[in-house]
Amino acid sequence: MVPSAGHRGCLLLEAAAVLIQLIPPGATSRLIAEPRMVAVGFSMRFWGRSHCVALAVLELPVRTRLALNQQSSACLCSPLSCQPSLWLCSLPGLASTVPFPVLVLVSHTATPVPGCCGSQIIGGREVTPHSRPYMVSVSFEGRHHCGGFLLHVRWVVSAAHCFNDRDPSTGLVVLGAHALLRPEPTQQVFSIAAVVQHPSYQPATQANDICLLKLNGSAVLGPAVQLLGLPRRGAWPPLAGRRCRVSGWGFVSDFEEPPPGLMEAEVRVLDLSVCNSSWQGRLSPAMFCTRSGDRRRRGFCSADSGGPLVCGSRAHGLVSFSGLWCGDPKTPDVYTQVSVFVAWIWDVVWRNSSPGCYGVLCE
Repeated sequence: MVPSAGHRGCLLLEAAAVLIQLIPPGATSRLIAEPRMVAVGFSMRFWGRSHCVALAVLELPVRTRLALNQQSSACLCSPLSCQPSLWLCSLPGLASTVPFPVLVLVSHTATPVPGCCGSQIIGGREVTPHSRPYMVSVSFEGRHHCGGFLLHVRWVVSAAHCFNDRDPSTGLVVLGAHALLRPEPTQQVFSIAAVVQHPSYQPATQANDICLLKLNGSAVLGPAVQLLGLPRRGAWPPLAGRRCRVSGWGFVSDFEEPPPGLMEAEVRVLDLSVCNSSWQGRLSPAMFCTRSGDRRRRGFCSADSGGPLVCGSRAHGLVSFSGLWCGDPKTPDVYTQVSVFVAWIWDVVWRNSSPGCYGVLCE
């Protein structure tokens, strides 16, 4: 199956002979090999709306060569949606060569695809309004896109992949929010003056998936808008088994159901070697993982990307990527380890602040 975004960490699948059946009636009888039919349902975004799609899948027992006539769209994965490739193809063995659309799943590895990462809080609860005053919503075209947290009155920490193929000047940062779908007097809205991605960020693997957003003004701190602290520079990630909290405005189901307000789930830090084994050894040194700690699906899944994993009172992790199904223990949720980047974060902030000003309230 193809993972959808976010943070479902979109994965490319290697079985080249799996097709979605959108073939003209009767054409399947002319396939070279006898296919096995598998029912599948998933959420897909097209024409600007979300649709629950139920399709039949043809799983061929042999690799089948495709004659590609035209590529109608590339695989597009973002923190808001993951849209698989749609090709117009001719399949050898068919009487007709009239092109028809098929979905080709092409990889079997658990390699995150650039831009495909964490989209919803699964198995969580709505928090008391404004009880997480450090939370930030980053939006594009009027829609929530990613999370983040307020570090400094002019700086937000988020995930670097949130700005792949995005023009930061068109984005907005919302502070002091609980329910994003309605105006709230506590909200403060800023445009983005600059985005600083980590210089070693690698989109292909999501290594060093962290960035800083400079606001075009200064946040006014109050009950609904507060700063969140960083862990000690170079500190180890939280110990395995520790309980932490992840929050966000991502969808609350695999069918892109929007949340009523800010959602939060309690998760447990997973032993790094166990997590790395689940991801076939593909984690970088500056990553760590969580899972639910019980049999329930619980965790993040695309528009939660960039949000903080709070352990105690510090942001120890940033939502980076996950697997096909949100909260699935087979593909644990993966975070950027913030403590590795503390020196870089403060270096960027101080170099871009007013001369002689070194506090978190500096302009």
